[in-house]
Order: sequence, then C-alpha cells, then structure tokens
Amino acid sequence: MKVDWITPVVLAIAVSMVAYAWSTGSIYTNSVTIHALAVSGNQGAVINITITAVKGLPSYLGGNVYVSAMPLPIGEGGTFISSSQIAAFVATTLAGQSLTNYNFLVNVNSSTIEVGGPSASGYMTVGMYALITNSSLNPHVVMTGMIMPDGTIGPVGGIPDKIRAAAQLGYSTILIPYGQQNYVTSSGQVINLVNLGKQLGVDVVPVATVYQAIQYFTGRSFNLSLQLPPQVISNISAISEYLYKILYVNYGNESALGNQAGYEAALSSANNGDYYTAASLLYNALMDYYTNLFKNVTLGYARALAANMSAELRLMTSEVNETQPTTANLDIMVGIYDRIYSAETLLNKTINDINSGNMANLPSDLAQLYTRVITLKYWFNVLNAINGGNPIPRSYLAKLSGLYVSYAYTTVTYLYSLASAEGLTTSIGFISTINQLINQTNVAQEFYQNGLYLKALAVSLDTIASASAIMHAMFLVGGTNASLYLLNVVRNVATYNEALVSQCNGLPVLSSAYIQFGNYWFRQYNNSLAGNPSSASSQSYMIEALSLYEESIAYSLFLRQLYYELGSCPIAQYTINFTALQYTPMGATQQVPLGQSTSAAFSAPQLTEVNMMYLAIGVSLMALGLLVLVFRVIGVNRSRQLSA
Repeated sequence: MKVDWITPVVLAIAVSMVAYAWSTGSIYTNSVTIHALAVSGNQGAVINITITAVKGLPSYLGGNVYVSAMPLPIGEGGTFISSSQIAAFVATTLAGQSLTNYNFLVNVNSSTIEVGGPSASGYMTVGMYALITNSSLNPHVVMTGMIMPDGTIGPVGGIPDKIRAAAQLGYSTILIPYGQQNYVTSSGQVINLVNLGKQLGVDVVPVATVYQAIQYFTGRSFNLSLQLPPQVISNISAISEYLYKILYVNYGNESALGNQAGYEAALSSANNGDYYTAASLLYNALMDYYTNLFKNVTLGYARALAANMSAELRLMTSEVNETQPTTANLDIMVGIYDRIYSAETLLNKTINDINSGNMANLPSDLAQLYTRVITLKYWFNVLNAINGGNPIPRSYLAKLSGLYVSYAYTTVTYLYSLASAEGLTTSIGFISTINQLINQTNVAQEFYQNGLYLKALAVSLDTIASASAIMHAMFLVGGTNASLYLLNVVRNVATYNEALVSQCNGLPVLSSAYIQFGNYWFRQYNNSLAGNPSSASSQSYMIEALSLYEESIAYSLFLRQLYYELGSCPIAQYTINFTALQYTPMGATQQVPLGQSTSAAFSAPQLTEVNMMYLAIGVSLMALGLLVLVFRVIGVNRSRQLSA
C-alpha cells in the first residue's frame, strides 16, 4: 500500500488511470463525506472529509490511498496519512474484499484547520466500509477515535471540545473510544463525557471496536461471539496434542530438569486439553535446561554446535522451499518460515557472541538456537500430514506478500508517528524497539525482492503483531480494569477472525494455538492481580497475552485476504493424515545422561569441554526442590517465536 499527497503529477497519473478504466466501462466509483471532529485552538470543530472508492483498475494498480489536504496533513508526525492506510486495510478486510481491488481518494475540505492526527481514522474506516458494501451512513452520528490495525479503537485527545462542537451542530449520537468516558484534561480535571453529553442533549457512546461503530452508523452487525465448529477444534487439538506429546517423549526429562515449575504447568495444561500451551511451556523449560547446560561452554564447542545448527537450517529451508503451498497448508508453512527466520537470527547472535568472546550472552543465545532447531522438525511432520486445499500460484503469493510487506511498513510508520506525537521517541528503550521493527521491515523487503515470498510474509506478520501490541500498551488508559477490558476485546476479535477463516473451510492452526497460549497468560495476569498488579511480572503477563492475541489476528487476517484475493471462499476440502503424527507412547521415555539429547535426528557434540561440576551442583539443587522459578520479563514476540 502506498500513500501520497496529490501533487499535480500524481493527480495527472490518477486521472489518466481513471480515464483509461472509464473508457473500457469497467470502473466503479462511489463517494461519501464524513464529518470528522477536530480541535482548533481551544474550540471543537467539524471538518468534512470526502472519501472516494475507485474499483475496476488492474489489481497491480490497486491498494493505494491518496490524500489531498491544504494545509498538508503533516501535524502530529503525519499520523493522518498513515492512519488512512490502516483504515483502508481494515475496511476492505471487514467487507470481505481484497485491498488490491480498490484505490481510495481522501480529500480534506479545510482551508484553515491543519489536520494531522489519527482521530478521524476510525470514522474513515467506517466510511470506506460503507462505500465498499454500498451502505448508507446515519447522518445523525459522528465519531472520534483512532483505528488500530486489529480493528479496535484507540484513544484520542480533545474529546470534550469535540462533543460540544458536535452538539452545537445538531448531531445526536457521538461515538468515542471506550476507556475515555472519564476524560482527564491537561490540567488534571476529570470530565465524565457521558454526563457531559446528557447536559448538551446528545448521547455519548463509548465503542471499543470498529465493528461496534459500523453498527451505529449503518445498522449492520457482526457476530463477534462466532466460534470454531467442533470438527475444526478437534483437528487443531489433535495437531497440538502431537506437538506436545512428541516433545514430552523426546525431551520431557530435560524440560523437568530445566524448569520444574514450567514442566508441571505443562502437564497441568495438557490434562486440561490445552496442548499447544503445554507444548510451549515444555519448550520454554527445555530452553532453560540448555541454558544451564551451556553455562560454562567453551568457544570451541559453541562454534561446532553452531555449525551443526547452520547445516540443519539449510536442509530445512530447502525442504520447505520445495513444498507446494496450498490454501490448506499455508498457515503452517508461514509458521515454519517464521521459526526458521527466528533460528537464523539466533544463529547470527550466537556467531557474534563467539567471534566477540561474549560469554555472558553465549549460553542463552546458544540454548535458544539449539532448542529452536531440534524442535522445528516436528512442524514439518505437521506440514506433511495436511493434504488437499487449492494450490496457490506463485503470482498470488507475490501479491499477498507484497501487500503485507507494505502493510508492515505502514504499521511501523504509524507506530513511530504516534510515538513522535506523544514525545516517546526520546526514550532510548523505545528507539531500540522502533529500530528493531524497522530492521524487520527491511529484512522482509529484502526477502520479498529475492523471491522469498512466504518468508517475507512471516516476518511481516510478526512485525504487524508486535507493533499493534506496542500501540495498545502505549495508549492504554484506565489501569487494571482497562487492561482486562482490552484483553477481552482483542481476544474476542481474535476468536471472531479465526472463526471466519474456518467458515471459508480454512484450518487456522496457528491462529487458534496463539489464542490458547494467550489465554494461559491472561489467566496468569488475572491471578497476579491479587498481589501487586503493577509489578513487572504482572505487566509482562498482560503483554504476553496481548501479543499472542495480536499474532492470532495477524495470521487469520492474512488467510482471509488470501481467500478474498483468490476468490475461493470456501476453499477446497483438506484432509489430515493422523497416522503421520505418531509419537512414542508416554511412559516409554528413556532416561538419558545429562547433556545428551534424546532426539535421534540430531547429534550434538558431546559436552566434554563443559564444567560438569557446575552442572552436577545445579542438578542436585533441583533434585532437592531448591530451584526457584524466575519469570523473565521478555519482549513482545518471544512467546510466538520461541514457543513450540
């Protein structure tokens, strides 16, 4: 997706394209004017924004948003521009259309007020959706609120003045972001906006999602309580059960030694049927085991093991590259590419540790790399067990990948411009996070240019999910209650989108898995509230849950966009060869010497160079039950990239 100000040159190009399509009789245009609430000085104002949807151009000319405004909409970091792009993506997806089918022209009719913020983007999303679905907008309703990439509505400023302006102009219903009912002014005054509306004779209605806003404007409703059908749940559960049990059989002993508390939590989750959660907890415990094992590793051993892992990654990359992507297996293929990219990143970090002699980080980086690679093969077994679906032409993969590479860039730009407007870009920690996300968008672009479309897609999805979670955390207001409400809202959006994938006969394995693991962290967060809800561990639980829900949404939305682009909803039937997902019966796990993998497919060099006295002391402490579980506060994408 691209965006430009309409300069004469751009306008001439746009007019030429429209003229061509018009001459062929294939063009469709529709326009709507929305009445955006703004603030000018110390007073509220209403600005008319006319949105035109253009359909009928070739898809390679689609997916653009052109913004025309005078003065130029560069205030608040130019968030009006980036938010209009997010609005277009969300609107087309909600309407069940491919973004590349449309171009949008956004014309801001204001000669005096500079438009710069994202507060009209929720309203713009509604307007674009109405154009696509040929719906009428209720003329008595107006709205202020920032659109988020997952379809939720984020907070904005100046709401009391906006409400007063809307009431003065005769609007009867004003939609505001949920959580801002009790608005805190810059002077610290708290204003109940619902009561303010009553005093002015208008209804002030908080909305949490654009789904709710669309219902107020158009009367169209969305069934956000939609759930996966039982058979799909059963299929996904069987796949997750395999992942858990194969990990348990091959690495249960090591996981118990690495983190007894995590190991027991995994068994408890498995007993409750939450197999992906159980597999992920085993995985994390296994990573702890290898971190301890590599505590006193030598550079020679680390270099040999890294070379081993590099060779295995090349073989795995070759195997997945030769697999035919289909509408049934694409979810798993992208997940594999995501894990390969994660392993490659860890390999580079490990090599840097070795070359620089960084013994402080080497044990952890090497352990993460080794755990990632030795468990990745199980995902290939899942991939090979899924048959059927529609083969996906490479040209469609290129189009979908290109769309998401651009969308990832837009999302990161949106995050940066919002952070700039809030003065957060002076924080060293935030700058580091932004740089990491920008680097991921550059990596995704490089993969795309080299024809590695699914790998580019995998990195883009991670970037979008991470940026979305950060935006939520950055603008979260209202304390614990707001956090709980946000998690419930985002989880509902995630379950709704995975259900829509299944309605197209898709198999949303990873979308469902991430929701399940997110629910685990949601419960951890709930449990932590009885103690210190502001503690670092409590907040990390909330971020973990939020990040996993966002990852689920990202995976579901890309599958939906694929189906819409192919015009194939429902997709062709798929089957799962469950006999290919075999594991040694539980209880047959052999006891192995410490430091020796039970996995037959990988042979790590023997740890003859490791200080075994240190390990013996550590094992003795664990056996005596003296090991204390320490939950590490981690980045927003650790659970996704490093779980099973």
